[in-house]
Amino acid sequence: MTDIIKSKFLSDLPGVAHGFGVGACEIDDMVGDGLRIFDTNQVHGCRVVRLRREDQSKKIEADAFITNEPGIVCHVRTADCVPILIADTKRRAVAAVHAGWRGTALGVAAEALREMDRAYGTDPADCVAAIGPCICGPCYEVGREVIEALQALAIGDVWRVDERHVDLGAANLALLKNAGVKEIEALENCTACEPRFASWRRDGSKHRQINYILIGTVPQL
Repeated sequence: MTDIIKSKFLSDLPGVAHGFGVGACEIDDMVGDGLRIFDTNQVHGCRVVRLRREDQSKKIEADAFITNEPGIVCHVRTADCVPILIADTKRRAVAAVHAGWRGTALGVAAEALREMDRAYGTDPADCVAAIGPCICGPCYEVGREVIEALQALAIGDVWRVDERHVDLGAANLALLKNAGVKEIEALENCTACEPRFASWRRDGSKHRQINYILIGTVPQL
């Protein structure tokens, strides 16, 4: 079975299953049979897609997925980018978000919350969010383009490590707070520091971690 890291905040919610994968894995290895899983591809943007059981099974290119239907798995693949899992505790809706530097600069997590509001009436204040394993600030050296993109977010310097390193996890934490989410857990694992994780920045890995959330339970766990 694939190693999975759990968020305490999300684990405390009844009727919600989730996990942050460790190392190369596929979603089928994490959740078993009996759930609806869509084929997805992350494209470093801010497109949010509502997943519904009636939808046809085809590859979906987007960076955030939301649903309020039990048994549908929202998942994103990461290998240094920031995975964010969100659960609406009142409206029973969930989201999985992939935030690289471009997605972070485009506010993909806030866009997912806005789409949850449009679709399900979600209030961010009712949500619990977990930021999963991603590359840490000291490991993430970037160029001027990234610095300028994050500066434009106007969230202060919480994301800045120094003139050449940025912390995407910290940036997304600030963005979630600004969007109105009050309960946020930021896991401290670094995908580049810890060899057990797949990391594109460390070794050019083509493998990805799977990060998922759903309403319901996971049959094999």
